[in-house]
Amino acid sequence: MLQALSKLIGGNASDGDVPDRVRLAIAEQQDAAERLIAWIQFGIIETFGSLYPISPKTSDIDPWMTPVGMSLAAYFAFSILRVWLAYRIRLPAWFLTLSVAADLTLLMMLIWSFHIQYDQPASFYLKAPTLLYVFIFIALRALRFEARFVLLAGLFSALGWLALVFYVVSIDPQDNMITRDYVAYMTSNTILLGAEFDKVISILMVTGILCVALVKARKLLERSVIEATAAADLARNRIENHPFRSTDPPGAGRGARSGDPECRYPRLHRHGQRHGSLGPDPAVARVRIAHGADHPGPWRQYR
Repeated sequence: MLQALSKLIGGNASDGDVPDRVRLAIAEQQDAAERLIAWIQFGIIETFGSLYPISPKTSDIDPWMTPVGMSLAAYFAFSILRVWLAYRIRLPAWFLTLSVAADLTLLMMLIWSFHIQYDQPASFYLKAPTLLYVFIFIALRALRFEARFVLLAGLFSALGWLALVFYVVSIDPQDNMITRDYVAYMTSNTILLGAEFDKVISILMVTGILCVALVKARKLLERSVIEATAAADLARNRIENHPFRSTDPPGAGRGARSGDPECRYPRLHRHGQRHGSLGPDPAVARVRIAHGADHPGPWRQYR
């Protein structure tokens, strides 16, 4: 899918055409982005863990002994491991996939637990604003220049929300809570399927737009790095092969000073010494003008 998207958008470099230096530079940028992602996700679980114990409860059970509490504790340990690994190794693709799945599974479980926590019908959690957190997790994956993880996060989010809707509809066969009245949907615990599908479409649209932006940004990054590398190589080759480039150590000329033209342009100076009888050389004249007519040194022979 991503290959078809890349061809549709267009570009001049595929992964096989990218030089190793460019690929290494992009990988280092992705490693830094993954460390940032790990810290942001750690901050998110810290927020969840701080708010969960003080939120209203309908039972006297220790909040950390409930499924949600144990899930938060497990995810906290996973977040610490992720931060540690981000500084130790280059995280493999399977671990990043597991991280995306863990993030969105935790979020969906948290949303699902609301109807139990507040002793309400299952349709109660479909109106929870916590769903907006899926856009945070999707956007986090955009910090890497890899659209596949953004696409993966979007698909996990859409499928997770569809699973929650299916749970609400199927939990009570006698009353599936479905309505076609928008006012009733907004003021009660009924379900408006069109509204739930609209949420899924919004998630998929945001995911698709971010994927297109990332594919174009990656191609632009590769092209920019390739051109910058080529320009640096060309400049270095021109300097090394320049006819007036000095191969002598600094100050090799007898009595030469660091500011003298013969020290800065030794080959040009030797050329003037060998062909002094031919008269002033135009290149030598330009150097004399640049350094002043009264500059000390053997250049006086051309006055």
